[in-house]
Amino acid sequence: ITKIILRKCKEEQREILVTVNRTPPSPKYHLRLDEKEWQAVLPAIAGGNTSSGDLVRPLLMLHPIEIARQLTLLEFDLYRSVKPSELVGNAWTKSDKETRSPNLLKMIHHTNNVTRWVMRCIIDCENFEERVAAMSRVVEIMIMFYDLNNFSGLFEMSSALESASVHRLELTKAEVKRRLPP
Repeated sequence: ITKIILRKCKEEQREILVTVNRTPPSPKYHLRLDEKEWQAVLPAIAGGNTSSGDLVRPLLMLHPIEIARQLTLLEFDLYRSVKPSELVGNAWTKSDKETRSPNLLKMIHHTNNVTRWVMRCIIDCENFEERVAAMSRVVEIMIMFYDLNNFSGLFEMSSALESASVHRLELTKAEVKRRLPP
């Protein structure tokens, strides 16, 4: 009992740091490109000039830490906007769900869109090596999500990897397992 009391006394003395008021760490760039080069790389849906079919480039060109950070910030804003009343009585499944739980529906749509984007990034690769690189990048992003305690992001990525179209890529998964450190 004495040990517990001493430990509790030490815990009370610890300073609680509020990280929201701090400036965020500097972004991590995988490739250094200027604005015109980014326009040539990003698909048109993201403000670039390339066709929307080339969705895998941002996944492979951006650093996994930065992808995880930005998605975590987006998902935090969505999570923070959900009100407790939107969760009561399965309001998101009723006929008037748009009025009863609009923020929760935004969060659900975001999750589905990210999952579909990751699936397309893996499936739309032109060759085996690119597919292995894309799937490895997804695993790296999942590790970053875990470090950031973003379990929604982990769910999005794991849902994409467990989707029927990605799950059956057995040779790709075997190569990713072989390349990743133990």
